[in-house]
Amino acid sequence: MASTDSSAATIPTVHLVGAGPGDAGLLTRRGEALLVAADVVLADALVGSDVLALASPDAEIVTRTHAATDAPGTRETNQQALIARMIAEAKAGRRVVRLKGGDPSIFGRGTEEADALLAAGVPVEVVPGVTAAIAASGLSGIPLTHRDHAGAVCFVTGHDAGRRRDGIDWAALAAFPGTRVFYMGRGRLRKIAAALIAHGLPPDTPAAVVSKAATSDQRTVCGAAATIADDCAAADLPGPAVLLVGGTATAPGARGWWERRPLHGVAVAMISAGMPDGVEDRLRNAGADIHDLQLLATWYDRDQAEFDAALDALGPGDAIAFTSKNGVGGFHVGLFHKERDVREFCGVRFACVGPSTAESLRLSLHLNADLVPEEYSAEQLAAALAPHVTGKKVLWPTCPEAKSTLADRLTEAGADVRRVHVYRQEPATELPADFAAKLDAGNVDWALIASGNLARTFAELSKDSPGRDGLKVAAISENVATAGREAGLNVAAVAADATWDGLVEAVCDAAVSEARGAEQV
Repeated sequence: MASTDSSAATIPTVHLVGAGPGDAGLLTRRGEALLVAADVVLADALVGSDVLALASPDAEIVTRTHAATDAPGTRETNQQALIARMIAEAKAGRRVVRLKGGDPSIFGRGTEEADALLAAGVPVEVVPGVTAAIAASGLSGIPLTHRDHAGAVCFVTGHDAGRRRDGIDWAALAAFPGTRVFYMGRGRLRKIAAALIAHGLPPDTPAAVVSKAATSDQRTVCGAAATIADDCAAADLPGPAVLLVGGTATAPGARGWWERRPLHGVAVAMISAGMPDGVEDRLRNAGADIHDLQLLATWYDRDQAEFDAALDALGPGDAIAFTSKNGVGGFHVGLFHKERDVREFCGVRFACVGPSTAESLRLSLHLNADLVPEEYSAEQLAAALAPHVTGKKVLWPTCPEAKSTLADRLTEAGADVRRVHVYRQEPATELPADFAAKLDAGNVDWALIASGNLARTFAELSKDSPGRDGLKVAAISENVATAGREAGLNVAAVAADATWDGLVEAVCDAAVSEARGAEQV
């Protein structure tokens, strides 16, 4: 809906945007575009952090909170204050996005907010969102309608169910020829079921509760109307949740794909110096709850005489060895700032420790590696290079913290190794407070680590955490695994292929094996 009052033409439109049920992938493209451009974002408490992360870094983000013990009238007072804030911000010329969980028009008071804004002369646009019932149905595998079981669906607020004057026609709901969906009813499951049964619903009518739909913590409990409250209590199922009652609300089996993803419900820490492209999407698609910990800051040396001299000394038959993507990055930065040209390396052999480093070389300098060992470690890179570099020069762009393994092995093979520090790394001094609290509570399952330096840094920063003993580590290579074990970490998986894809595959395989083992116990 939109205002047509010409007097409001200079006031920016306030956008009431449905944020969906939690997963940022379910936000509409229109909603994302508005969120990116917003000056002020006023969000409901249940809006997912991944959705909020799409906002501009310059935006002011205010998250609305509700306490379970709010005094009578408090929520209404807060609602009026929020509306007043939207009106004031819009009249001050700021672009306001009101992020509402699910869809603004379904139990979201969206119409009340729109009417108040329009009455104040503020133009409004409502952007629909994926409502909780649709998300719970699609992601749990329990359909809302079915040709054989349900030709209709109704949405009911469970918030007031069982109260003295709830205004619900229980007899009509009991006789409803389809699926009944109750929102905000986790705390009143017993009263809802009892009311339906008391008004004629057969006690054995299928019922299901989907908790935290569209998140990595989504869980589904299926049963019958007469027992669903006890089933959820036994499963310790938390809210928020939706209750589905009707013939379709049976165990979904193979349709319940969301909760059968290999890392569903698994908290994964990415111990990185920067999340590699695509890795977050692969982990999220596998169901993981991701924590990105950038524990090393990387700095490239832009002006180093030693680097220039080492380049000048290279000739045909010599080699350049890269043991990390950062080494490639530092080499690239050095070339750029020294105004060097890759064509001067004609006849020089390029060697990379693994395919990820080789891909970085290809993308940044359009050069294909001449040599990549079958096993991805400094030792194997040295072994592969050794037959080709006796009496030759080898340039090794690296950092001061790197172990001297490559240089030692190649020197033993008769090479003249020039180690040049093209980048450096500074470790963090502490873990982020929110992550440290989750680790202390034992709520982090896996850490994915792609370098020995990162393994040592993380081990040092987490050494006093009571939750670290239960944390499993997946290492990108045996070399990194060794560094992790030496630092006291529990290395439980090692990538068969020393790439980020291999690392994700390793933790997925380990999680699946662990889940199968638990089922057999």
